Amino acid sequence: MTIETITAAALALPMESRAALAEALLSSLDLPTEAEDSQEIEIKYRAEWEREIEDRIDALERGEMGTVSREEVMRQLGKLP
Repeated sequence: MTIETITAAALALPMESRAALAEALLSSLDLPTEAEDSQEIEIKYRAEWEREIEDRIDALERGEMGTVSREEVMRQLGKLP
């Protein structure tokens, strides 16, 4: 599975599902607790990811990026004929 395939599948989800997925992914970015500035780092990464997510959604809404159906993703993964 490639990041492109995963991204295509994620972008094919309804907006609410994409938002839930984005939150789950952001929450999974566990940073080392021993870092003195771990909260600052976490805030920075969250902000960067949120910008990236917003940019991708905006590109999709402007028609600069397409979506791929679940069936096509599964076909590309070899899960469907």
